[in-house]
Amino acid sequence: MRFNDAGKFNTKAFNSDRLFTFPDLEATIKIKEGEATFPLDGWDHRKSITINNTGDTLTNYPIKFTIHRGVGVDSGEDVYVGSSGCEEDYDDIRFTQSDAETLLDYWIEESNSDSATIWVEINSITGSDDTTLYLYYGNSDASPVSDGSATFSFFDDFDTLNLDTVWERVNSSGTCYVSDSTLTLFGEHLKTQSAVFSIDQILEGCVKFAADSGGSSGTCFFGGRLDTKYCDVRHYYNKLWCDRNDGSERLLTRTGSLVDFEVVSIERASTTAVNFYYNYSYEDQDTWYEPTGDIGISIYSPNQTKEIWVKWVRVRPYVATEPTITDWGEETDNIANGCEFEFILTQETTVSNSPAATFLWTFPDLEETISNDPELTHSIFVNTTPIFTIDFDSGSSEITVGETVTGATSGATGTVLAVELSSGSWAGGDAAGTIQIQDADGLFEDGEELDGSVAGDSAATAGGEATRVTSKIYDKSVWKGIDDAYWSASVLMHGYFSFTENANFRELMITMKDHNSTDQTVFYGYIPDQGLTYDKNEYTTKLDAYSHARNLVDQYIPEADRNTVTWVPSGSTGYTTFLEPSVVVTTLLGGSALWNTTTGIKPYSINTVTDWGTASIPQRGWVWGPETTRWQAIMEMCDYLGWVFDTYYDATNDWQAGVFCDLDDIDTYLGIPAAVTFTRTDTPKYVMSVKKEKRGTEKINRVRVQGKRNKRRLNFITGTVEFTADHVVVDGGTGATATIVSCTKTSGTWGSDAAGYLIISYDRTGDFVDGDTIIDQLGAAYGAAVMQGNSVIYEQYDMYEYSVEDTDVGYSDGNRPRERFFDLESEYDSTSLIQAKAQAYYDLFSLDATPYTVVLRDRCDLRLWQKVKLVGWSDVSEDWMRIVYIKYTETNAGNVIVTVTLNNSDYVMGQRKMRRSLRNDDVNEIETIIKTWLKKNTAQVADTLKVEGEGVTVQFEPGGVNFIVRNPGG
Repeated sequence: MRFNDAGKFNTKAFNSDRLFTFPDLEATIKIKEGEATFPLDGWDHRKSITINNTGDTLTNYPIKFTIHRGVGVDSGEDVYVGSSGCEEDYDDIRFTQSDAETLLDYWIEESNSDSATIWVEINSITGSDDTTLYLYYGNSDASPVSDGSATFSFFDDFDTLNLDTVWERVNSSGTCYVSDSTLTLFGEHLKTQSAVFSIDQILEGCVKFAADSGGSSGTCFFGGRLDTKYCDVRHYYNKLWCDRNDGSERLLTRTGSLVDFEVVSIERASTTAVNFYYNYSYEDQDTWYEPTGDIGISIYSPNQTKEIWVKWVRVRPYVATEPTITDWGEETDNIANGCEFEFILTQETTVSNSPAATFLWTFPDLEETISNDPELTHSIFVNTTPIFTIDFDSGSSEITVGETVTGATSGATGTVLAVELSSGSWAGGDAAGTIQIQDADGLFEDGEELDGSVAGDSAATAGGEATRVTSKIYDKSVWKGIDDAYWSASVLMHGYFSFTENANFRELMITMKDHNSTDQTVFYGYIPDQGLTYDKNEYTTKLDAYSHARNLVDQYIPEADRNTVTWVPSGSTGYTTFLEPSVVVTTLLGGSALWNTTTGIKPYSINTVTDWGTASIPQRGWVWGPETTRWQAIMEMCDYLGWVFDTYYDATNDWQAGVFCDLDDIDTYLGIPAAVTFTRTDTPKYVMSVKKEKRGTEKINRVRVQGKRNKRRLNFITGTVEFTADHVVVDGGTGATATIVSCTKTSGTWGSDAAGYLIISYDRTGDFVDGDTIIDQLGAAYGAAVMQGNSVIYEQYDMYEYSVEDTDVGYSDGNRPRERFFDLESEYDSTSLIQAKAQAYYDLFSLDATPYTVVLRDRCDLRLWQKVKLVGWSDVSEDWMRIVYIKYTETNAGNVIVTVTLNNSDYVMGQRKMRRSLRNDDVNEIETIIKTWLKKNTAQVADTLKVEGEGVTVQFEPGGVNFIVRNPGG
């Protein structure tokens, strides 16, 4: 278990001066005094760099580094500074000499949010020895200092084209310009005004040639030239060549052209050898007629169709054996930019069989350096693993931190955390003091010999029994049911604990070991301000905590998010659109960017409702009042859709993940482990008890339903053949059928564009949907048209009651059947639909819905919603069941007890689906939505607001009075 006193989702910093206080065990914080660790003020972190040079001493020598904003192993030129260790633009990067203070010049060649390539000019690299440098990073106020001109003997990144002192144009008729820090040449020859490229130097440029350069009309080249001295790379017939001092040329071994930007390196290793590199990889060497002395730099394009582009050009020194980066130091932090807090647990203990003594212990695992920045998130963890002290004397063999000590008589063992001498010495055989241990197994006895795994047998003699110095936790419990909004947790501790007023937001994580000794995170949440209660009689403190989903219950929906209906003007009228539910859920969690400052729940797996706007799930909107909570709104959408919203702790990303998915997909998206089977032979290995609950959920043998049978109206267009009363009409899309009561044409002509409506009877078997073709069951020759909108209620016919019963199921009291009665929703308004719904209810509630309470040992790997099967119990069904409630408890002895409630899987899933209410013609609800919308939006007379699929139209009368028209029969 760990306590975190810095909220992750409200990004408040740790500024308290006390984490816990207790009368007999006090946790305080001491600010270490002293000057800043770093002579370079303002930087948070640094690493040392060791460079080995086997050659002569070098001066002003650039070396390449690659800085990664991530986690990895530092090696060679690659160094990792963490995802937030330095700024994304790398403006805070600094390199210093061995004095850790004298800054070195550097230039950033390229960078992105993940890494940067940086060249650092080192003033002096000692010959045949190591040189130490320092890399500093972590300063949001730092200004950029990248400077290529200060880093290399010659440099130009073409921020502008300097034709005054650096370059000169040989052909004034060509094209030569700089745009977006890139030089472009067409039919032009650009060269430096002085000789800047010498023997033992490397000329490099980021260069690209036109794809078709070369050929009889001329070639492009980049490199060193002065009069008739040549040392360059030529792009000729889409191949790369090198020009020689005698005017000849040689094809390089590289295949293909250079039509993308690459770093071209020309290395003048000697007066007789030139080496060529591409992107720092060796390609070829030429040793014929190489130029001597200093030469200039030339960039050449023969004509207007042979382009060459250059992003930058530089010259740096060459040595045959380059210095190498051999070692990176560990990251160290600057005390001056924060405070180093040292947690000190103090306890006064009277040791038996010796004079009274008071000990002050500093626990190494409770030390952590944090930055006192209110904009950052920090974590401070208190280890509640039991820690004990053992007094000793007659110490003759040094006991060290990390080894295991064993009591020679008791057999008790423990891992040494700290050793403090109070008198004597190990060498003199009279060392006395105290050992601090954890992971204790057994009780050490007074006077027994202490054997060390390193120190050897009889290393010292125990001067008393082990004394516990950390708080004792009696038990930890975590629980939740599938209908609960959030997880709850409680921790019962010995003694009085409290948080100080400025402790800010506190988080709690609880882990327990499962049957495989694997740590399972069973809780991740926060401790509210009222999270501590005290029992003075028992001298205990009870800590209560909740998962972040509690915020959904506690927070009302902001006004801007209470309406999911949008009015879209269209000429003199307009229409409404409805937000897709996954968008609404993401918003209610706080959005993809602000979730951690709103609810603490990451919209991690919020699935799109693919059936949104279909006959299965017609579109609709929601308008919530000011007292509606985020949780209530999400549950209302879930009930409508037949979907599930839940949260779980994602250990990989260390956040509370929010999941919104179809009920049938929970095994995929909720992170639920695979189904597990327990057999009777597992008892008592895992299963401690199985209890059948009696809560009125036994099988029923009758379902009785009541629904309103209605006649409905089918609006149609494109009528080609007139329909006939008493015939049966069929929806070509859904397959629904109904008997026609009447057919009315309101406009157009049969055979082409007839429009009107059918009135159908209450024997409708399904939905008639907008856009579907409807025909007479005898064939299109007897009636055909296209639906305009979904079917709408025309008038109520009667109240219809129907029941399904199985007399083979015994009566619970011997006289009356166990039954359930349902008043059906409005969409079930025909004989066949009401009967089908009754049968569906019966199929569900005739299942064995008896819940079972199972108590297991060490199985904290089980999860809510997981499928479980019990095999071998005579009175327990062997059907698959799901965990609908789970509670994890760990006792002070370390025993883990898991209590689960199981219920038939089909019953659990079916019952959740039965919550769904389509209400696809619930005009009253639509009226509420529209009226609420009208209060916030301006509308004019003659505007029409149509809610698609509902057959509801809003019209505006003179004077601003609006009224609702139900089509038809409203």
